[in-house]
Amino acid sequence: DDPLDAVAVHLGGGVWGVLAVPFLDADLGLLYKGNRVSLTFIGWNVCGLVAIFTWTVVWSGIAFGVMSWMGVLRVSAEAETRGLDVVIHGERAYASLGDQRRKSRKVNSPVVSIAAGLSGIFPNESDVRPTTIQ
Repeated sequence: DDPLDAVAVHLGGGVWGVLAVPFLDADLGLLYKGNRVSLTFIGWNVCGLVAIFTWTVVWSGIAFGVMSWMGVLRVSAEAETRGLDVVIHGERAYASLGDQRRKSRKVNSPVVSIAAGLSGIFPNESDVRPTTIQ
C-alpha cells in the first residue's frame, strides 16, 4: 500500500540520481568521456547503491522486527476492520460513501499505527464510539 507514491519518489528518484551522475557528468560521465574512468565511476555508484540498499534492508528489518516483537507494529484485527479513522479519530473519513467502502474490499494493509501503539495521545479502541453515518 503506497498511497503517496513514496517508493516511486524515494527509491526511483534515488536510484536515478545515483546512476545518472556517472552517465551525465560533464567531466567524467560515460556519455561525455566514454573511457575507463567513466566505467569505474559507474561501478563505484553501483556499489554505493548496493550499500544503501543493504543498509536500509538491515536496519529496517531490525526496527520492524523489534516493533513486531513488542506488539506495536500492527493494529488489532478489529481496528483494521473498523478502520483507523474510526478507532483513532472517532469518525469515518469517507462518511459520504457509507459502508460501501468497507464492503467492497477486505482491508488488509501493512500500514502501521506505531504512534497509536506507543503513545497515550490517541484514544484506545474501547474509548471511541463510532459515529452514525447518515
